[in-house]
Amino acid sequence: MGKVLEKALKEPVTIIEKGRRRRITKKDAIAMQMVTKAAQGDARATQHVLSAIRHYEQHSETPGPAASWAFVEDDQKVIAQVVERILRSTAQESNEVVEPTLQNVAKESQ
Repeated sequence: MGKVLEKALKEPVTIIEKGRRRRITKKDAIAMQMVTKAAQGDARATQHVLSAIRHYEQHSETPGPAASWAFVEDDQKVIAQVVERILRSTAQESNEVVEPTLQNVAKESQ
């Protein structure tokens, strides 16, 4: 039943919006009708729309940048090594003496 319903919801229909014909999926047409009814004060339609919004928000949440991009200790070591190489390269080009330590560079990258 799920595949049949999914296929049916993907079928196109023609609607007239602001005097212009437009083709959309049946799924989009249903959503538009439900939102329109909710906006007109239909309590049942409003409940369905709010329920759909809550469902969508719960299932579409992605972890924030802090959770997904947090550097682990190995990452910090690699970053520190790359920074150290860059500093050495820059120092050689300008004939400066730069002696970064891994601990100092790791602290700076945090």
